[in-house]
Amino acid sequence: MIRTILRLTGDNAMATFTVHEPPDPPADRIERAERLVFIRDGFSFAAALLGPLWLLANRLWAALAVYLVVSFLLAAAITLGDGAVHWGMLAQAALAVLIGFEADQIRRWTLDRRGYTEVGTVVGRGEAECERRFIEQWLPTQPAIRVGTSSATAASVPALRQLAVAAPSTDSAVKRAGARRESFLTRLLRGRAPARPAPVAAPGAGSDS
Repeated sequence: MIRTILRLTGDNAMATFTVHEPPDPPADRIERAERLVFIRDGFSFAAALLGPLWLLANRLWAALAVYLVVSFLLAAAITLGDGAVHWGMLAQAALAVLIGFEADQIRRWTLDRRGYTEVGTVVGRGEAECERRFIEQWLPTQPAIRVGTSSATAASVPALRQLAVAAPSTDSAVKRAGARRESFLTRLLRGRAPARPAPVAAPGAGSDS
């Protein structure tokens, strides 16, 4: 049993992570990769030992509220009941162990409520290796620039121009629409139509005089 625990917690232990993408991701795939969230499967000692502090640090507000309510009920039962101290301590310990086992599911449930999407799973030796493995496989399958996202439409005109240059495979109609929008916004900000170029005199037109 001890050897099994040491093997699972050693350097050669394989970890499984689920990968989640936030809602309304950026248009650029590099920025999308930076915002991915990796959640590890398995028991969390930090969640079991720290409890409410772990929930607070991970901003799991709903789970924290449930934990505080259950802890208050257990404390009230210990105070009001005769001979319930030992049972109350066992219940608190059981609650801590339960949070340790369900920590990953609590985080996934919270991300799902916030609109995150699970985009895949990855297995490796530690979080750093899993992140590298997943991004190496996921990044080539994504377009350099995602067209049609609200992040791209909310970008400024110079940013749209940079996106068009950085992604030569983008549809030409989108580029023309961005150019038309840039011309319109430029005239709107200046408050006047663009000046027409002055006519160029023909060579030798004034030499006769």
